[in-house]
Amino acid sequence: MTSTSTSTSATQTTKPVSAASFIKGLKKVADVTRPLLKIKTGTEYAVLFQGPMHLGKEIEQKKTIDEKTGEIIDAPKRQPAHIANVENLVTREEVTIICSTVFRKEIDAAYPNDSYVGKAFVFSITKIDGKNYNLVSVHEVADPYESERSAPALEEADHTALNRKK
Repeated sequence: MTSTSTSTSATQTTKPVSAASFIKGLKKVADVTRPLLKIKTGTEYAVLFQGPMHLGKEIEQKKTIDEKTGEIIDAPKRQPAHIANVENLVTREEVTIICSTVFRKEIDAAYPNDSYVGKAFVFSITKIDGKNYNLVSVHEVADPYESERSAPALEEADHTALNRKK
């Protein structure tokens, strides 16, 4: 038997809220959190870097209990992952990616001093059978939305003009 409860409080969902679901007339100012784009081997991704790669938050390690002695065992300390905020050029969604060591080193070697920021790339990671490493393929591509990004936003210009009339 399924039970249903009615509540006067706000409904909570596990589905992420997208910019498209905003109430008409409200304008999103910034993303406080971003979804994670999980990178899978054998898949191509097209992204535009919106900022430099950086260390993510340190994650508290789980503790386990030794079944024989009952002692609490600390898990080995792991370094935070390198992450980057990017725009997925296929979906136009602003997401975060976890950057593997090989991917990060390839980008940093070709684009020193974070010069990859603002550039678009297509990349893929391929698993090599019998090896302990993956092959990373990275190609800079033209930003398909460059003209959109460089055009001044009419809404922002109108908003600025309204603020000056005070």
